[in-house]
Amino acid sequence: MCAVKQVRTVAEMTDNNETIAKTEEYMYVIGGFAGWPRDYLRWNGERTRNDVWTSLDGKLWELVMPPPGENTMPFVGRGRHACTTWQEPKDSSRGVRKSLGHAANATNDDLPAKIFLSGGGYIGSKGNTEVYALEGYVDLFWSYNG
Repeated sequence: MCAVKQVRTVAEMTDNNETIAKTEEYMYVIGGFAGWPRDYLRWNGERTRNDVWTSLDGKLWELVMPPPGENTMPFVGRGRHACTTWQEPKDSSRGVRKSLGHAANATNDDLPAKIFLSGGGYIGSKGNTEVYALEGYVDLFWSYNG
């Protein structure tokens, strides 16, 4: 499992119909080793997971749903992986403004910091097979919202 923090600027309406900007600090928990309780319908052994959870306060957690048209996250289950955010050094609520691969004058003013997930591996049950040694990965994924 890895946990990262992301600060986002959000618009909020006041009683006077004015829009003000405020920042919210999101926590993400991504992947890790887990299993459903044995008597639960979805139990399929203990294994590394590819689920993503987010929270504003650490008490109430919300499952981040896979992209439209997908029934699971684009990355496979993994443990012992790393996560980090890439943000503007002076403003943690914004992504890096001039990213590689974008035009020199492109800006990401309205985008939060990117969350990167890298490495790790799979262990646990996989269908009828038990994976006892960690199957390592050398991939990299990123997202703005988990």
